[in-house]
Amino acid sequence: MWPRLCEKFLTQPGPDPVFPAGQLLRRFRVEPAGGVPKRPPLRCTVKTEKTKLFGRGAMQPTITMTDTPEPYVRKAIVGPLIDFNNSRASQPEDYRPLVVVLSNPATSGVLGGLWGETNFAHLHVDLLFVPETLRGKGLGRQMLLQAEQEAIARGCRGAWLDTYSFQARGFYERLGYAVFGILDDYPPGQKRIFLHKVLVAQNDAQAGKTG
Repeated sequence: MWPRLCEKFLTQPGPDPVFPAGQLLRRFRVEPAGGVPKRPPLRCTVKTEKTKLFGRGAMQPTITMTDTPEPYVRKAIVGPLIDFNNSRASQPEDYRPLVVVLSNPATSGVLGGLWGETNFAHLHVDLLFVPETLRGKGLGRQMLLQAEQEAIARGCRGAWLDTYSFQARGFYERLGYAVFGILDDYPPGQKRIFLHKVLVAQNDAQAGKTG
């Protein structure tokens, strides 16, 4: 779509076209690379109108889309975002990885495991995988409970994760997780399911049973 759009306006006389976007104006500027051959390779950038957004003489940022970003780009985005969050959240971010590795004792090769992190008094489980040949032995349950206990030791009060309708919803529900959100048709015809669990230290749980 983008190359055709650029090529269309490259062949039209007159100034660069301006498109309305709400109350803002955005200018689609076309820059041919290496002269103007018969079918030139094109690059499109999007620039906001400085007179509408930033006033006279202000810096005019360029908006660029890419699917191959450099690592420094994410750092440049997330750094000030974390500063903003810390200035307004009830507690500062305290991100810390939490990983449980399932490995072959003979070779130390990684077979599976749990990949997550703790932050804002919660454990987030990003990945949990057990090879099919090792399923049914309680390894997934053991790794998840181990991660929960470590999260409690770090001061966490809850855990959350997501799974798909073709994965392990029942497994998590049997371990005390409850659904708090469902994204339908992701992937098409199926669901992405979000679950949460309140984490309670063992001594608090025992006190609740005897109290």
